Amino acid sequence: MLRNHSEDDDYIQMALSQLPPELREDLLELKADGCDVASPEDMERFLDERPEVDVRLKGLLLAIAAALMVALEFRAAVRQARHHEQRYLSTNQLGALDAAVEAWRQILGHPQFLSSDVRFRLAIQDAAGVAFLRRYWRRSQADDLTQALHLFRAAVEGTEAHSPELPSRLNNLGNALRELYARTGRLEDLAEAIRRHEQAVRQMPSDSPERPGYLSHRLGDVLCVASIGTIEQAMHKPHGVCVVFIPTEQGQVTLQENL
Repeated sequence: MLRNHSEDDDYIQMALSQLPPELREDLLELKADGCDVASPEDMERFLDERPEVDVRLKGLLLAIAAALMVALEFRAAVRQARHHEQRYLSTNQLGALDAAVEAWRQILGHPQFLSSDVRFRLAIQDAAGVAFLRRYWRRSQADDLTQALHLFRAAVEGTEAHSPELPSRLNNLGNALRELYARTGRLEDLAEAIRRHEQAVRQMPSDSPERPGYLSHRLGDVLCVASIGTIEQAMHKPHGVCVVFIPTEQGQVTLQENL
């Protein structure tokens, strides 16, 4: 969501999707009667031209107007967050990244966010997670990593199994988990990072131009652990051996001892 065709159409559809079922039925009746509402101005014009519209339908139009106003607030906030992120990517100025994170935080904290369209909500959680992870790379503050992990997990858990968005979201979660392992040294965190990266590769079409990048993230899942063997074995053995985990094309994990 929020890309391809018209971005404005996405926000309009998001607003309309939030109407209660009975109001959506009224909307379909109105459209069949010649009212194609796409803006507050359209609503006012229709009411002026159709004074016989009853109170219930007026209530419907007012509900649509309110939903559109919320959608427009989200649109402006998302554009602001993207603007700050692009400025950071162009200038590497930490202040721009801070502004982007704050803009995403405001969207996440909006009173209507949790009841917004699920596709919009998941896209925002994933995008905001990226901003928090980027700031963690710059500031190394644990709170940013914690927030990124929380957002990435929510985005992955809410995304349908066959969604084209899932590989990217799994990959983002895997990257954050690998950062968590680097911070904590917990083998469980690395094990999950490898698993998420493998899931991302399996979900990605074999001819996708993004596939090499995902494979490189799998190859980057490297760990010094207690003893040679599987991750599960290493969790219960004493320290002393460096083991490199190299995921293969077949989904296996090759272990190589580096003494």
